[in-house]
Amino acid sequence: MQLADVFKDRVFTLSNLLSFLRPFLLPPFLYYSKIYHLDYSPTTLVILLIIVFLATISDFLDGYLARRWKQESRLGRYLDPVSDKIVTTGALATLVAYFDFPFWIFIVYLLREAGGIWVGYFLFYRRNQQGKPNSWGKWGMGLASLNVLWYILKPQLLIWDAPAFFQYPEIAAYAFLFVLAGGAIAYARQYGRIIFHPEKQ
Repeated sequence: MQLADVFKDRVFTLSNLLSFLRPFLLPPFLYYSKIYHLDYSPTTLVILLIIVFLATISDFLDGYLARRWKQESRLGRYLDPVSDKIVTTGALATLVAYFDFPFWIFIVYLLREAGGIWVGYFLFYRRNQQGKPNSWGKWGMGLASLNVLWYILKPQLLIWDAPAFFQYPEIAAYAFLFVLAGGAIAYARQYGRIIFHPEKQ
């Protein structure tokens, strides 16, 4: 399979447009995160929460609309996860820079994604196949969003003297790490079957 083959299918669909536009939410997210880090303004927090909501709802809608309106395409199956990786990487890097997200968990995430990209490249160009998402990936995206929300809200939760549980977003970070590990194992098994036992596919 060649890269040009991806564009022979449907390209101009609403679901693909949502996937394409989602990374453009990163620059304002980075900008307002820096401002919020300096003064913890409630107004800036609201703007950040709106940006996170738009990114999350677009991630849900692109897949939902593709299935509902029968707009699924090869391009969409690549564009959606690539967009997710860009947004998640940028968001987690921002959490590391301004909100004390564990740097080492961020590195684990990057290593896992690098491995996934390499295997996906191999399957696409050498085996003429696209990797398929699984429930671990969906849980991972959900927990990534939860981490963004929780870490952004942490300064306000401390100011509001919220119950102790809510003052520890590290809980979400370690849950995210668990899902990363589970997803890596699941993908390794799935891709291992494709690579070493293609006759069973």
